[in-house]
Amino acid sequence: MKPDNIDLEIGKFLKIARTTAGFKIINVAKGIGVSESTICKIESGKMHLSISRLIKMFAF
Repeated sequence: MKPDNIDLEIGKFLKIARTTAGFKIINVAKGIGVSESTICKIESGKMHLSISRLIKMFAF
């Protein structure tokens, strides 16, 4: 299934926010309780991000 444009844009934004803050994928993954591959999929737009997971990412 092709990623939705919204998922792609959110993923790009989250990757920029993560790298600007100086966090590695592993740190964010452990902080919100998911795998590194899940973060990669979210950032690439291949995985839909739930609102609850989005809130956890911003709270981290």
